[in-house]
Amino acid sequence: MAIDAAGPSASATRSCADCGTVAPDRYCPACGQITSLDRTIGAMLHSLVHDVAHIDGKLWRTLPLLVFKPGILTRRYIEGQRTRYVGPNVIFLSSAFFMFLAFNLLPGPEAHPACDLTEASALQRTGKTVRENLQEIGPGVEAVLPAPSPSGAAPSVVWLERHAPPGIIAQLNASLSNPEKLLMKVKQKAYKMGFLLVPLSLPALWLLVGRRRNVRLYDLTVFALYSIGFMSFLLMFIMLLAGIGLFAWPLYVALLLTVPPAHFYLHLRDSFTLSPAEAIWRTAALCFAATISLIFYLIIVLAWNLFL
Repeated sequence: MAIDAAGPSASATRSCADCGTVAPDRYCPACGQITSLDRTIGAMLHSLVHDVAHIDGKLWRTLPLLVFKPGILTRRYIEGQRTRYVGPNVIFLSSAFFMFLAFNLLPGPEAHPACDLTEASALQRTGKTVRENLQEIGPGVEAVLPAPSPSGAAPSVVWLERHAPPGIIAQLNASLSNPEKLLMKVKQKAYKMGFLLVPLSLPALWLLVGRRRNVRLYDLTVFALYSIGFMSFLLMFIMLLAGIGLFAWPLYVALLLTVPPAHFYLHLRDSFTLSPAEAIWRTAALCFAATISLIFYLIIVLAWNLFL
């Protein structure tokens, strides 16, 4: 049943219920909302089917391009073909969410006894005792044993004990005392801080292709969001295969070593109209830069959970 306070004769002067703009047709010319508001269950079901079909249609147009022709997808989106495809922001956020979900669905590691810096130092002192006993066997053992630290503790432990503030030591001990809680915090923080991968990747992209003609920071951001989204989906797929026991680890390693470079190559070549030779050397450089960016990201996440 349509709601029209002014009656049928006033349909030509109907106003949008959302923004108040005069909307003589079925849709508001300002915000696009439908002007005939039907408050029936049938209308709700029709809206649900329409919305799902609309999203599903965009999704099935986007995913094949994202997997097999990422550069064409990025180029079309940059050039303005945006209503027919799922945007890079949605791809990035949904991939982060589903990867976080996959992390939590997989079985966690076995619980291990709590440890702290004091226990680590004790283990090092025990190692020193074992070393001294081995040295009694003969001088040949000394040649294969690593040089010990003066205090018998690991150099990293000694440095922390001498230079780190007491509050940092206490926080580190508290974090290491509950490995399962620490792992959960790392998973949650990795999901929440996933956006850091975008600014970490932009400097390398700018050095590789940012100075080319008609390439803007917006284009690089679209490239980064689509690329990170695909890599997240790939990692999630491999984790799910490993979680249910399909295939073997050599296959997972092969996928991680071959699929990302191939995807980078196709993405760079078609997004920025590069020749094969130009795309190949940029792919090698981007693989190196992506590895460094990922290491920095993991260090930030781990340090945040250990010390903050």
